[in-house]
This record gives sequence, structure tokens and C-alpha cells, in this order.
Amino acid sequence: MAVTSFDRLTAIEPRSGGGYLAQLVPEMTIDGSRPNGGYLLALLGRAAVAAVEQSGSEHRHPVAATAQYLSAPALGPAELEVEILRGGRTATQVQARLIQEGAVRVQCLFVIGLLRAGAEPYWTRESQFHMEAPVPLERDPDRPASMHLTMEHAYDPRSLGGPETAPELPAEIRAEWSLRDGSGPDVFSLLLAADGLPPAAWGLGLAGWIPTLQLTVYIRAIPSPGPLRIRVRSRLVQDGLLDELCEVWDNSGRLVAQASQLAAARMPAGPGGARPGPPPAVE
Repeated sequence: MAVTSFDRLTAIEPRSGGGYLAQLVPEMTIDGSRPNGGYLLALLGRAAVAAVEQSGSEHRHPVAATAQYLSAPALGPAELEVEILRGGRTATQVQARLIQEGAVRVQCLFVIGLLRAGAEPYWTRESQFHMEAPVPLERDPDRPASMHLTMEHAYDPRSLGGPETAPELPAEIRAEWSLRDGSGPDVFSLLLAADGLPPAAWGLGLAGWIPTLQLTVYIRAIPSPGPLRIRVRSRLVQDGLLDELCEVWDNSGRLVAQASQLAAARMPAGPGGARPGPPPAVE
């Protein structure tokens, strides 16, 4: 199997004495300095699966992950510590931590299982959302190396804009997503895709860094080749915090990942310190 650039960017290697080593790279950052939360989750997911495989288990897929982001790690080397909490027939439960300079930066609980290729839903109430003809955004050649060089986005035009341009879908982003290296999605890139779009509050005029505090991802199926379709929605922005719900559909129209997260936001201040009202909600 050919090694893709995504494999390279999320590569881990065993560390003498236990655990794994990773190199946090600028190509997986928001602005050239802060690593993306989904990228960090993918690194920890690879370490968790490697440890489970080494234990002799047949479980190979991170079917659930819950991460807490304690502080933003810096670019450069990081240690990945993994502890197998319980091994069973259906799943193996694992705890993993990303450590820099002796401090835990991210800690995560994983459920590692075994997904069946081509599995179909026994029952579902979900159906794939509609997208208008997606519009790619032009890349800024002067922007520092970051995720815009790693991932390809094309957005539903109704998601674009802010309060000034009155997007039809405020606090919601719909987009097609793929890796620029041309590799097809797998369970690890789904961990990235679940946090791979700009914040849903983009259309509310919330500018600047919106750091993830807690992220939970469910991997529901092995994705088929081709671009993914992702919808991210916020339901409530309050007291400097916002929630996001994410659903990821593969090219065959299957729901392959679900995610929810809590993030911090800098609230905009209007004249006199008053906060402008957001666009109206959309059913």
C-alpha cells in the first residue's frame, strides 16, 4: 500500500521504554502555529490502534474517541502515552495522552473495535443533507504553511459570509472535503475530517482562534473512496462558549462519522461594548 502525505504527516514511531513519538508539523495547523484538534486526535488514534495491535487484539478501528484539550501543544516532537484499560471481544478501551515538556496537552479515551467493510444500517433516521453547487475558496499564496495546503474544501455558497452578507445558513457550514494528496479517506482521516472545517460560528462574525475544549467523535463506517460531505452546526453561543455538531457522509451517501464539541469563542463587541445580535436561526 502506498504511503500518502497524510500518512506521513500523522506518522508515529515506537519510543524506547514504551509509548510512541510524533512530530507536530505546520502543515496540520490553523495558522502555522497551532495544531488542529482533529489532527492531534488522529495521531493519538494511530498510537491507540498500534498499542492494541501489539497486544494481540484483532481490533483495528477507533470507533469512538473523546478528547480533552488541556493546552495547545507547540510544533515539534511530542510523546504519545497509551494505556489499555480493558480488552474484550467487542472492543478494547484505551487511554492515550499527548505530552510535551512533561505536561499533558491532550488526553483521550478511545474505543477500538473492528468495522465491517460495506456494512449497511439496520435502522436510521438520518438522511444526507442537501448541498448547493459547492464553491472552492481561493488559496492565499502568502499564507504560511497550514491545513489549507493539506485539505481541499468546496463550500455550499449558502454557508459563506458573515453578518454583513447575511448567509442563508448562519452558524452552519456545508462543504465537500478531501485530502490534497489524492488519497481516499480512512478511519484516521475521518478523525481529522470531524474537526476539519472552519468553526460553524464563522457566519456569526466570530473571528480569531476558536480553540476546542472537548471533542467526541464516533466512526460509524469505513468510508468509500472519493470526497466527503461534511455539515457542521452550532446550536448555542453563550458566555464565550459554543457547541458544534458534525456529520460526515462518504461518496456513496453513507453516514460515516459523527462528532460533537465544545469550544471557546471571543465574542465581538459593538459600539459602546454592546454585542451585535446574530442572524436569525434557520430551521
